[in-house]
Amino acid sequence: MHGGIESGEMMSMGMLFRLTTVAAACIAVLAATGCSDPNQSAGPEPFTPTGDLRETGRGPGPAPGPRTSPGVRPPTPAPPPPSPLLPRGYVPAALVGEWDGDNQGSAQLARIVFTADGNVVLHFNNRQVLTGPAIVGNSSMVLYVPGGPIRYSQWSVNEFDAGYGYTFENLVLDGVSYVRQTGGG
Repeated sequence: MHGGIESGEMMSMGMLFRLTTVAAACIAVLAATGCSDPNQSAGPEPFTPTGDLRETGRGPGPAPGPRTSPGVRPPTPAPPPPSPLLPRGYVPAALVGEWDGDNQGSAQLARIVFTADGNVVLHFNNRQVLTGPAIVGNSSMVLYVPGGPIRYSQWSVNEFDAGYGYTFENLVLDGVSYVRQTGGG
């Protein structure tokens, strides 16, 4: 025995001293780096205005920025996803102009207008109007309007004489007819 304290007790006190020293060092590191106990509150809640802001003449201040250590930049936000680009339209001269629908049946279009710059304007029976580029091939076409592209697998234009000097053209899109007058009074 050494002064009334056994050697086992000396060893335990030495270990306790070292553990206390290590714990104090860890707390000091956490305090220096700004880390805290996740169970503790991060501080007071931000001010949230109540009532009508017009009455006080004050609006909410600028939004608080992210908390970072001095010299550390906040992460750069990811760029937004690219928006789909619409194709450049192409419409042959034979289609340019207004074509009247029958306002009934599966077409439900009152009028189709093809423009020389490659666009189409669809006038529906419910007064809705959709505009976008048209890609017209030899026998098919795709109309890129809001709500999704409209595809026609077959189109054709036929002229016909209605008599008394009146002539018309008939545009057929997958079996649905649209007409325009080309001659006569």
